[in-house]
Amino acid sequence: MKASCGRLSVAQSLWAALFIGGSILGEIVLRRIKEPTPATTAALVLIPILAGVFYLWWLVRDLSHLDELQRRFWTEGAVVGCAATFILLMTYPLLEEADWVGPINPPLCAAALFVFTCAGYFRAWSRYR
Repeated sequence: MKASCGRLSVAQSLWAALFIGGSILGEIVLRRIKEPTPATTAALVLIPILAGVFYLWWLVRDLSHLDELQRRFWTEGAVVGCAATFILLMTYPLLEEADWVGPINPPLCAAALFVFTCAGYFRAWSRYR
């Protein structure tokens, strides 16, 4: 399954959906079950982790099929997204202590990473328009 023009491949999309769905479903199930068995807990935790690993594997594979310019866009997007999210996470306790934000939650981190990555990608893309 070859990625074209920087789009997700089908396999990459499926692994991403399993990662997100497994994370949400696992959290819901673990909150509703009073005392889950160790096997249930392990399964609910390992499904999104393994899906995330396979998503990452397909992402790297698909990036290798892109042309050099598209690869540059995605690399800059990833660098900006990771660096900006790192800065946010490192300063979050200070922001929380100052009562500017509430407790940190995973959807906030995912949204920040997505927004920062898109900003980095479009910044790189705009230079070559």
